[in-house]
Amino acid sequence: MHKAFNADGPLTLNWFTLPSEKLWISVFEDDDEAFSIWHDEVLGDDSRFIEFYNLVFMQYNMMDDGSLEPLKQKHIDTRLGLEHMARILQKVPNNYKTDLIYPIIEKASKLAIVSYAEADDHIKTH
Repeated sequence: MHKAFNADGPLTLNWFTLPSEKLWISVFEDDDEAFSIWHDEVLGDDSRFIEFYNLVFMQYNMMDDGSLEPLKQKHIDTRLGLEHMARILQKVPNNYKTDLIYPIIEKASKLAIVSYAEADDHIKTH
């Protein structure tokens, strides 16, 4: 688990250069080990965060009776939302304003002869 956190930290803080005070860390409710690593070794008590990235530690198989059986091979699933990261790095108000998506919206607006900027707020998703 420490290896995963040690790989994620430099990517997030050094490569993407995101300030640690703007990161959100969520932990499965019974995962005391992950909570301890984040709380005691990485963040401390008085930090504020924003979520964009997930490390999922797959280490149990849930049996039919609801009990958890340890897996023989444990895995880590890393999920980084490209559109969420683009939004953060480009400092735009929503995913649709990123350079990944907004050019498509502009082209569709031109083809439909409908201005995205003038569309009613109730049809926009923020």
